[in-house]
Amino acid sequence: AKGELAGLGKENGGLKEALGQAKGKLAGMGKEIGGLKDKLGKAKGELAGLGKENGKLHSKLGAADKKITGLNGKINGLGNANDDLKKLVARLEGENKGLGDKVAGLGKNLYKVQSDLNNKNGLFAACTNEKNGLITDISNLKNGLGNSNKELFACKDKNKREIASKKKFVEQFRNVAKKIENQKKNLRANIAKNLARKFRENKIDAKVDPKTGNVTLLMDKNLLFETNSARLSKFAKVKLKQIIPVYSDVLFSDIDIKEKIQSFNVEGHASPNFLSGPVDPFNSKPEAYNYNLNLSSTRALSITIFIYGRRLKFDNKYYMRNVTKSIGYGFTRPVLLSANFNNKLEDIMNPKGILVADRSPASVKIPMANPDLKCGKYSCSLSQRVELSFSLKDDPKTIEKILDLPKDDLWLK
Repeated sequence: AKGELAGLGKENGGLKEALGQAKGKLAGMGKEIGGLKDKLGKAKGELAGLGKENGKLHSKLGAADKKITGLNGKINGLGNANDDLKKLVARLEGENKGLGDKVAGLGKNLYKVQSDLNNKNGLFAACTNEKNGLITDISNLKNGLGNSNKELFACKDKNKREIASKKKFVEQFRNVAKKIENQKKNLRANIAKNLARKFRENKIDAKVDPKTGNVTLLMDKNLLFETNSARLSKFAKVKLKQIIPVYSDVLFSDIDIKEKIQSFNVEGHASPNFLSGPVDPFNSKPEAYNYNLNLSSTRALSITIFIYGRRLKFDNKYYMRNVTKSIGYGFTRPVLLSANFNNKLEDIMNPKGILVADRSPASVKIPMANPDLKCGKYSCSLSQRVELSFSLKDDPKTIEKILDLPKDDLWLK
């Protein structure tokens, strides 16, 4: 715009100069017109006398008028051009002012940009320093992480080895436990087999659980005790005199079996019944629990006292007495009715694993009329019992023989 303004200024100067020259010419022409007017006056004065020259003068006057008309047109044109130039100058001056304002605004913006740039340069320098510090920290962290990863991998390898060793040990321990359990099961089965054989040889009517070797004595009218009593019946004493010597002989005559016996147990069990009505053995009132616990404990104690009294003599009596436990369980281990009663007279008369008296089928009532149903879903007769059982030792020497494991570092730990 300044360039254009400079060009227009030059053009305006030329126009002003041309206008001055035109004004000068106009002034000269004015003077010439004045002279011509004088001459015209003289010519008019001489017209009368100069008729011959009148045509020439008219021709010259017409030419002069044409020149004057042309000059007037030029003057008018110069006036219009001068007005246009004034308008242009005014517009350019306005634009020049606007450009000046813009230049001033740009200057302010330039100063602000320069200030921001200086601040950003400072921030950039600070960021650069921080970046360099972070790069150093990252490098240190990478070095530390590399060392940590090495330690971690070493630890993982160590853990894997230890876990593998522990898994191997656990597996070995499980195998050992399984072997021990199988050995106990086999020993129990052998003892049960010997008991059953001995009972048959001595014609003793007692049935043995083939898995546990337990002998269960029922509490019905023909066996052991009367209802709500801990006094042994004559029938019970006769049966115990038959059973106990054989039981002691099987458990303690063989030295290998004797060393493996932990205890001989006399366990008393009561039926879940109190005041002639069934009770929930797992959610009963204290009165019912205490009564039946005391009854079962007293019955077990009565049998234990009879076994080791003066009337009963058998081998290994005092050794057996030293490992005997008399336990009362109350009604905490009842026998489900459905597990033993299948609406078959044979099952009711002669339950498996139960010592029963000689009874005829005619003495057995039908299940729904049987008083055994007074204990709800449990069998009164089968729950009210005494069990003769034994516990086996976890013999360290036997376990060591079975283990036979390498005594490595893990095993020693």
